[in-house]
Amino acid sequence: MFIKRFIKRLANNKLLNTSLKNSIQVVVKFIVGILNIKIVALIIEPTGMALVSQFQNFLLLGSNLTSIGLNNGIVKYISQYQYSVNRKQIIFSTSLVATIVSSFIFGLCAIIFATNICEFLFDSKLYKSIIQSSGLYFLFTSLVNLYLSFLNGSQNLRSFIKYNILTSISSFITGVVSVYFWGLIGLLWGQILLSVVPMILIIRHISKVSMFEGSPFSFYILRRLANYSLMAIVSGTLSPMAQSVIRKIIAEEQSWHVAGLWDGINKVSNNYISLVTLSFTYYFLPSFSQLTTVPQVRKEVYKSVITLVPILLIGAGSIFLFRNTIISFLFSNEFKEMNSLFMCQTVGDFFKVLSWVIGFLFIARENTKLFVFTEIASLLLMIIIAKLLIPYHNLPVNMYYLIDNIIYFTIMIVSFNIVYRN
Repeated sequence: MFIKRFIKRLANNKLLNTSLKNSIQVVVKFIVGILNIKIVALIIEPTGMALVSQFQNFLLLGSNLTSIGLNNGIVKYISQYQYSVNRKQIIFSTSLVATIVSSFIFGLCAIIFATNICEFLFDSKLYKSIIQSSGLYFLFTSLVNLYLSFLNGSQNLRSFIKYNILTSISSFITGVVSVYFWGLIGLLWGQILLSVVPMILIIRHISKVSMFEGSPFSFYILRRLANYSLMAIVSGTLSPMAQSVIRKIIAEEQSWHVAGLWDGINKVSNNYISLVTLSFTYYFLPSFSQLTTVPQVRKEVYKSVITLVPILLIGAGSIFLFRNTIISFLFSNEFKEMNSLFMCQTVGDFFKVLSWVIGFLFIARENTKLFVFTEIASLLLMIIIAKLLIPYHNLPVNMYYLIDNIIYFTIMIVSFNIVYRN
């Protein structure tokens, strides 16, 4: 009887159903991520991986700034007004103009401050021309993400999945060709080219859709979207900045080789977490936005956490138990020392993903001040703890990650219970 009820509950669980519908995209992204890790690890080794990750963090930071945090707001309001073609047109056209203007500004900043950025990221001026060319990536990636957010908010799951899969595959092919023929420098240039193919595909599709024909720019809509901008900019800029700062701390206190090992465990973590969280944006933002009472909110959060806990425990436990096999399969002999990092990473990941459920709630419900406070507190605390612990070579280099995510989860639980009392 219990088993039947349990199976029925799973069958009616919207989060699981959304994840299953999204499973093709998840599997493709996972396989592509695994292959990408293996190829890069074999060719450029730990030090090169650390340098590439520095550049990827810079590109992520730039693309988040150029989108000025509008994507979550687009998902929210397109979902809310999905039956009003006129409002959807205004939302999209306003976001498009804002994205193009901000892309031009930040692309110009990358050209002007290329030397300073290059020295901060790489301790070298060798890659200055790559930094100067990053404005192209900012523009294309921001426009691709804008369109995907529109599909997400419209709950057009089929097209959303199709374009994400095409983006993953084209990015993988570009990256592999770049690193195989031109090594580290090729892979850095390849990161900029990753956005070109998805952009071409989406331009072809947009040109056939009458919905995007001339609509007015609205300052009112921009102000509404700005409620989400602050939240998205905080999380989207501070996180890659914190990653870059911590990587530099590791390189200075230990070595770039150790920073590469740290990057390796992060890539393992990101790939298996994506199996669980890739449906979060598609499911949580529209779902939490539609709830109207506090009991509904509490019930949805509780149900989501209960669903995720066993999945995360199985996933984290499996990663830890098979860590040696994972290192051998995904990396090269130069990454064997990464073995000691798995315990802190998997436990930290468990608390981090559960915290994200409440974080998505704060975004969807426009709890702007609370979301910004928790994000800034967590990231500043992470850098402080990292600065204190990384110099101790007898501790795992990612011990700070475990401690920070336990504290972050505690902060999110307390904040949730204060705001959403019965």
